[in-house]
Amino acid sequence: IAKVDQTVLTWQAFIQLLSQSAQEIIDRTYREHHNHFEFRDQANLYPWIMIDERRVMQIMDNLITNAARYTKNGKIQLILRIKKKERTEKLLTTKIADIAVDAYSELILIIRDTGSGISQEEQLRIFEPFVRGVAGLKSGCHGVGMGLAIVKQLVDQLQGTIQLSSEVGKGTQITLMLPIYPATEPQHHAYQQAHSTDLTTPDAEAMKHLAALIQQGGISDIIRWANQLTTINPEFTGFCQQIIQSAVKGDMSRLRQLARLSDKGS
Repeated sequence: IAKVDQTVLTWQAFIQLLSQSAQEIIDRTYREHHNHFEFRDQANLYPWIMIDERRVMQIMDNLITNAARYTKNGKIQLILRIKKKERTEKLLTTKIADIAVDAYSELILIIRDTGSGISQEEQLRIFEPFVRGVAGLKSGCHGVGMGLAIVKQLVDQLQGTIQLSSEVGKGTQITLMLPIYPATEPQHHAYQQAHSTDLTTPDAEAMKHLAALIQQGGISDIIRWANQLTTINPEFTGFCQQIIQSAVKGDMSRLRQLARLSDKGS
């Protein structure tokens, strides 16, 4: 199982990140597809949470992009729920700054669209690499059929589950169930302190790109940049987590400070 990179943040910051990122995807495709986006938070259980933010955002970007791509003149919904387990049904244990934290709840994310749908036969293989549905092939959308295979891999790394239900001509619903850890503000500060020293930063050209994104103020673009950089080179994971944390909080001062880290000693 791949190493899970948990981050600590407030619930409000997390849902803001999810909703803004999804809305930006819908907006980018609106001229061609004319879809509307609806976000529902039915899961406000913990003020602070710990979750692998980078992988969750990669999953959501793939799923919302797919929904927007194969839906026209319709609606795309993102619904968040919490399924609380009994104390005897502990899911996982992790650590925040050497403090053990147990997960007794599942975060449920539902992505529902009114798009072209997927046939029963195609649903059996839809999470396999290089598989594209008939609707995708007919639509002329670019791609090689890796999106949902990547999503499945990421969900497995998070020790979660993914379910798909669909009907041709009516739409698709994908349900994710991921372990979620309660956290506290002191643990957030401990996490920041543990990840704020000896950060390995990318080269000057990449940092210039980051500085330009910060200047433009596109939070989702900054987070996407950090996710892509971590995927290309895991050596920068600590640095990118700091970028994502600051972007989620809208802390532009901290982002500008991080973008100047490569100047140290120059």
